[in-house]
Amino acid sequence: MSDTRRDGRRKTRPRRRAARSETATHSATRWGAPAQPEAWPHWLEHIERRLQAITESGMPPTLEQVEYLLKHGAAWVLTHPLVWSVVREYWSPYHLNEERQAGRLRLAAALVEGLSEGTHAVTAVKPRPAAPGRAPTLFPKLGETHGWWNSEEGDADFSDASRFRRLYDTLMAALRSAVAWRSVAGRYRRFVDRLQHPKARAMLATDVVPALGPAFEKYMIEQGLRQSFPSLAQFYGPYEEWARLKPTQFLLLTAAEWMDLLVRAFDEGRDNPRHYVACELMTLIRFVRRNGREMEERTRSLVESTLRTIDRRPPFREVREALASLKAGAPRKRNSTP
Repeated sequence: MSDTRRDGRRKTRPRRRAARSETATHSATRWGAPAQPEAWPHWLEHIERRLQAITESGMPPTLEQVEYLLKHGAAWVLTHPLVWSVVREYWSPYHLNEERQAGRLRLAAALVEGLSEGTHAVTAVKPRPAAPGRAPTLFPKLGETHGWWNSEEGDADFSDASRFRRLYDTLMAALRSAVAWRSVAGRYRRFVDRLQHPKARAMLATDVVPALGPAFEKYMIEQGLRQSFPSLAQFYGPYEEWARLKPTQFLLLTAAEWMDLLVRAFDEGRDNPRHYVACELMTLIRFVRRNGREMEERTRSLVESTLRTIDRRPPFREVREALASLKAGAPRKRNSTP
């Protein structure tokens, strides 16, 4: 029988597919591990040899090595002491920065790819946080987070804002115990309504100024904001003697400066003159941040806006609401001052 066709071309026989040998090389998945279960012991020996090499080197494994092991060894290598030491280091909530955050994402992506045997990959997308409002000028990183945790700058600003708010609350309490603000405000307004401004200033000079000076100095000493001087008491006597004194290292405000502050507080801050005075005094406090830097100069209006913004941020908002509810539920005291 001829092997040629009528057109002169040679006949071709269909190629027979060779039978697959049982000893043929096993196919591999996309990421290198064998697809057949019977070949897994050989692959696990390969992963164990890598772990043994890292152990014998005496050096801690690098991020790239752990990433390879998680991607190709799946979850069983996660419990290995060498691998877990690196994972625990990157998953620590302390000292979180951009480098550690990038390392976390690489380890998470490698683990997911290893658990899914290379069928799935992870793409990190940073969600946009809910806008809590404008950050306070004095604490611009307040509320900044990395996922569930505060960022390093956000944690520092949270600590500073908490201390700033605590200093204000303590100052308000010190001013409250020094002066009967409601009684003084009522008398001052009566004098002003009758156009008796000299009597109003004389009342402030007699009843308020001599009490506020020592109270503020005592507050500064108790909060560790300045030293205590044995001769401090000599600066607080009758207003006439005090008014002749000049500002020194012992005296934060002169009597004339106290008088101007109180007049502005009772004229401009009629709703709450104590708050007006406290915000003004907060501008005199030398506030040192957690990073060792001193806070920049600030005005009374900036202090007021900062306090309002802090109170709207969690967890300060929840604390203020809880205190307000407790105050509303408690029996109201008589003759209480604002």
